[in-house]
Amino acid sequence: MTSQQCNITFEQYLLPAAAGIGLSVIIFLILACVKGICCRAQKWSQGSLGTYDRKWKRIEYLSMKEDTRPLAIIYATSLLGHALQTKGYIGETLGEKLGSAHNIFVANNQIWKVHRLRNQIAHDADMKQLDEEETKQALKVIRQALFDLNVYI
Repeated sequence: MTSQQCNITFEQYLLPAAAGIGLSVIIFLILACVKGICCRAQKWSQGSLGTYDRKWKRIEYLSMKEDTRPLAIIYATSLLGHALQTKGYIGETLGEKLGSAHNIFVANNQIWKVHRLRNQIAHDADMKQLDEEETKQALKVIRQALFDLNVYI
C-alpha cells in the first residue's frame, strides 16, 4: 500500500470508538436494571433508618410482655415485608417477597419457620401464648434478615 491509499485519520476512528463505548455503557445499564441491581442497591436514608430503629424498639418492648408477644412477631414480620418491598423485591404477601429474595436469605433458613409462626399467630384463633425464648429466637431471625437487607437497627 502506498501512503496515498491510507488517508484515514485519527479523528475518523474517534467517532465510531466513542459511539461503541457509549452503546456498551447503555447496554450495561439496561442489563443491570433488568437484573434488579439498580432497584436493590437503594441506599437507606437517615430518615428511613430512624423509622426502622424506632419501630424495632417498639417491637422489643412488645416482646417483653406475655400478652403482646404475638403482636411483636406480627409487627416484626410486617417490618421485614416493608423492607423487602422498599428494596424492590416483588410479591403481594410476605411469603412471595421472601421467595423473590431467596438469594439474600440462603444462610438464614430459619426465616421460613418464623414466617410460618407468624401465619399461625395471624390465622389461628386458639394460638397458645408464646414463651419468651421462642419470641426472642424469632425476633433474632427477623433482625438477621433485616441485617442481610442492609437495614441496621
